[in-house]
Amino acid sequence: MSFLFNFFLTPTVFKDNQEPMLLMAYFETTQSGVFADVGANDPQTSVSQIFEDRGWSGLIFEPLPDLAAKLRAVRKNPVIEAACTSLENAKKKNAKFYLAGVGGQQSSLDQQAQDALSRTDAVLDVRLTTLDNELENHHIQRLDFLAIDVEGHELEVLAGINLKTSKPKLVLLEDWARDFSRHRWMRLQHYKLVRRTGFNSWYVPQEDAFPISLLGRLQLLRKYVLGMPGRRLRFWRHERKRLATASIKT
Repeated sequence: MSFLFNFFLTPTVFKDNQEPMLLMAYFETTQSGVFADVGANDPQTSVSQIFEDRGWSGLIFEPLPDLAAKLRAVRKNPVIEAACTSLENAKKKNAKFYLAGVGGQQSSLDQQAQDALSRTDAVLDVRLTTLDNELENHHIQRLDFLAIDVEGHELEVLAGINLKTSKPKLVLLEDWARDFSRHRWMRLQHYKLVRRTGFNSWYVPQEDAFPISLLGRLQLLRKYVLGMPGRRLRFWRHERKRLATASIKT
């Protein structure tokens, strides 16, 4: 009976409040892992906290000075006050960072890629870096867990790390399922999509065993293929409304 349930009915799409439990279960046998948390934001919501509590080591990235200070006050691992991006972008050393959302939760290097419902509250200059550069600086060769939450700047962050070298066992990628660009990139890096929690997609190495049930495949199909045109239309409408409001103010 359990075989039939696993084969046909095991879900792959979960609510965001189920994510910590699922992450802990996935890494149940990993006692001393290594993580990189890109866009950690608030200490209360940082996804890597559960792993640090288990004794994992890693790097915590947060470009906003006030949030970085809060993280340093409570976290054991290094907090890097910088925004991750591609190697080409990082050559600029600094860039404008657009603040938006409560507590800066929708802030991004890419204003056009932010949630269309967000309103830019301020602009800061932040330091730029790449994941590969910081991993090398901290003598980290391999990762167990990589989380990326950067409000639209995901492809640039991914361009700044060699996944074939660091080979994280799990990449948790916030993508909002707006298009296939991030999925295509991960496929090119030999990673496969296996689960979704909230706005985050779970990617594991292509060769890893991670069975997906018939229901799970249908859920991913509905989320990424059938539901995408509606999400893109809503985003387009919100973006037009935001641009119209901005033009009236100016």
